[in-house]
Amino acid sequence: MSDQDNLPQVGHGKAVAASTGNDLSSAGLWSSFQEMAKDPTIDAAKMRTLYDMQKQMVTDIRQEEFNKSKFDAMDAMPTITKNKVVNNKSGKVMYRYSDFKHLYNCVKPILKAQGLILDFDVDEMQGETKMTMLRVAPILRHTNGYIWHGSYMPVPVTAANSAISMTQAAKGAVETGKRTVLISCLGITEDEDPNLIGGSDEQAGIPTGENYDVMLEDATEAASRGTQPFIQFFKGLTSVQKGWMMTNGHYDKLLSDGKNND
Repeated sequence: MSDQDNLPQVGHGKAVAASTGNDLSSAGLWSSFQEMAKDPTIDAAKMRTLYDMQKQMVTDIRQEEFNKSKFDAMDAMPTITKNKVVNNKSGKVMYRYSDFKHLYNCVKPILKAQGLILDFDVDEMQGETKMTMLRVAPILRHTNGYIWHGSYMPVPVTAANSAISMTQAAKGAVETGKRTVLISCLGITEDEDPNLIGGSDEQAGIPTGENYDVMLEDATEAASRGTQPFIQFFKGLTSVQKGWMMTNGHYDKLLSDGKNND
């Protein structure tokens, strides 16, 4: 079932928000409950029912806010250029991928703008197989207090050779799990970089067919006019262009420049 299927239907959301003074915190809910307790026509049973109903409605409102923030964040996600290359013994490229740090640095400012923070739950799977297995699940936390738990993904802990300790193998398994569930829960798309031929240079390669020097000059000019002009310029870029700017640190730098020029 998708997140959209789980969207709550809150018919009296505005009334609940008003009754809590637009404060959806536990303190705000308790304050509203204390006001109800002053009404002599409400007995203990009714008060309990009203409290439970109001508590559930506040939870539903928080979930609606979370869902909107998550959907807006997913809509703003750039296409991320894969930054790592795995070669075989003869030096031929076997495959490319995005490591966790690279992915996280790209999505963090987008999540932050929507009031979201990404976290993970990592646990060991017990008694399932003879092989040591971990399980990793994504967690998204909203500033309004709502917490979303994603599904767990099993990850085997294996050492590629005898030089790798089990601690190092477990660390690699955790990163693999985080990378995979991050891509899945945020609907991230990745793009091959034909100019990236080695695994050592994370900044190598500008996708062909794009005049990135001119784009960077225009972005710098927009930032010189302030934060909002830069943000508007950035919104007009393609997902690949946004990914390139975030990957190479230009987004964070120019956003900071824009704030300094406000």
